[in-house]
Amino acid sequence: MTDIPDVHYQEPEWKFKIQRVGVVRVPLHVPLQLATGKCVNLLVLADAFVDLPEALRGVHASRTIRSVENSVQSLGKARSHKPCKSICELASQICELLLKEHEYASESAVSLKTECSVNGQLVKVECKVSLKRGGLKKTTLALSFTGMTSCPSARALYSFYEGLAQDKSPTHTQRATLRVKLKVKGEISIPLDTLYETLKEAFSAIPTACLGRVEEYKLVKTAVTRPMFTEDVARKATWLILTRIAPMLHEHGNAVVSVESMESVHPYNLKAILKISW
Repeated sequence: MTDIPDVHYQEPEWKFKIQRVGVVRVPLHVPLQLATGKCVNLLVLADAFVDLPEALRGVHASRTIRSVENSVQSLGKARSHKPCKSICELASQICELLLKEHEYASESAVSLKTECSVNGQLVKVECKVSLKRGGLKKTTLALSFTGMTSCPSARALYSFYEGLAQDKSPTHTQRATLRVKLKVKGEISIPLDTLYETLKEAFSAIPTACLGRVEEYKLVKTAVTRPMFTEDVARKATWLILTRIAPMLHEHGNAVVSVESMESVHPYNLKAILKISW
């Protein structure tokens, strides 16, 4: 058996180091922790990579898949006596196994994407982890969800032209998507429900799937009495990150905040992007 050829170790004709080579969009069904003590089975799409030295012809893709599968299997075995892992903990574990399986690699990188319900709202989540042999780890956690805004300009104009008090003037609402990407050296261990509950305060209101008449009245009233531009949402989300989220990370890092508004009185969307570090 030791005489079986392995062409992966042959010298390539064109000798260049490949920074990342691996598998993408591998579907996984895994139990993940969304809140403290709460596990949910989710469909996750995984990308897993290592680097490949210039002297080797190919990566062992089966080793990459084995690293992913072994990490998922370990989650199932551990559920009987431990809380399940967060999405970033799973990504970190896969990175570690990738370096064990690929002895020639100096770095591994994993991206995990999923969608889940957090306190009744659909939240898209992506965690990326890169790990260098020797221990340097970088983690990026991105989440996005939809909220409501109401237009302060329309309310001010209606008030001016109709001679009404601003709090008595109507305005239009729209949906907007907030996406926040946090990046630190090391781990991000904040529960997703904590991040969501903090960041949702950036909106005028949060839409609800099923509304009775009284609930609809209350939701619209909340939205129109807290008018916000797209820029306001981006800035408030940034303030929430700096004052509430960054202190929980215990690491220097940076964030990218983007807000895209599905405009209701324009035939285009409006988008704001803000970058910060701490």
